[in-house]
Amino acid sequence: MRCARRRPKRSSFRFTTWVNAKPTSTYRAPSTLAFLTKDLIPYIESRYRADPRQRVISGLSTGGNFPFWALALEAPGPWSFAHYWSTEGAFWQQQDTVYAEEQHMFELIGQKPFPVTFIIARGSANGPLDKLLYDKIAARHYQQLRLIDLPYPFGHVETDVPSFIDELAILTGNSR
Repeated sequence: MRCARRRPKRSSFRFTTWVNAKPTSTYRAPSTLAFLTKDLIPYIESRYRADPRQRVISGLSTGGNFPFWALALEAPGPWSFAHYWSTEGAFWQQQDTVYAEEQHMFELIGQKPFPVTFIIARGSANGPLDKLLYDKIAARHYQQLRLIDLPYPFGHVETDVPSFIDELAILTGNSR
């Protein structure tokens, strides 16, 4: 006798975006962001005390690209997170797309308020290209954007823990 498996509740998450992604696109960012904002965040915030003004999205390496994609996808706002932390983002993988999205983000936001914190933590591996993206965003002089460059003398993975500790200190107001 076979046991019937319960089907999980359907969410707004769609696999077609994942399957049809092209290497020069934002990959799964739109569907991942939709899942986070429409399913996961409401689920968590309905069960736990959470302050939406303190929401953070963070990633390392290729995952470090996602905070940038989330910013760009939600431009010109409102933003689902207050803090976007990219550690050793692998922006070199999609450099042309990243710069095109940043340009599009600028066209949408311009001089409108951009009330988020975007931290680019960089080590020795992806650091040089991460610094180029930081410089490009800094040159825009976005209103109310708190843009922070955190350089570290460590390798790719070794940058993760110290940068996360520093980012938490910034979030809680306990930075040095």
